Amino acid sequence: MRRHLYGHGLGRHTTAEIQAMAVADIDALADFLGTKPYFLGERPTSLDAAAYAHLANLLAPPIDSPARRRALDRSNLVAYCERMKAAYYAAGSA
Repeated sequence: MRRHLYGHGLGRHTTAEIQAMAVADIDALADFLGTKPYFLGERPTSLDAAAYAHLANLLAPPIDSPARRRALDRSNLVAYCERMKAAYYAAGSA
């Protein structure tokens, strides 16, 4: 596993570097989303399906991490996830 992580590049970074990259990714997503309801405008696209999958996996489980804390601090991402969940999942199922 370590050899594969190293080969893919992630294993070449320290934990602090990986966490900093994750926080930067969260900021990039939040900045790109801005005040739009979906990443590419007024209607969801496949980009939203992919983004929501990752963000929901980060926000839903109560596992503390720098990336989760940053995502929770970005109100537009939290609202986006709530909007996606309400639009595509029955109440309480995701």
